[in-house]
Amino acid sequence: MRATNKNIKGTETMNTSEQKTTAKRITRTCADSWELSHIELLSASRRADIVAARDSAILLIKRQTNMTNEAIGKFFNRHVSAITYSLKRSREGLV
Repeated sequence: MRATNKNIKGTETMNTSEQKTTAKRITRTCADSWELSHIELLSASRRADIVAARDSAILLIKRQTNMTNEAIGKFFNRHVSAITYSLKRSREGLV
């Protein structure tokens, strides 16, 4: 049985370990799709293909989980401003 919490609106929210598992699954899927290793995706590399894959993963994690930008930043070992900028780029179609 999956442990969930109810938020104020009454919808289910995932606990922290479920969010990390989902984020890990999303990053592995994005890495596979872009033909990169999971380590490359999480690296500090600024190579265009890695940045595009990382931005895609960040956007999917934001949409698929209840993780905050701060939590996503911690997962990727990035500052929250980098996550915010990545989401902005993705939403504007700059990826």
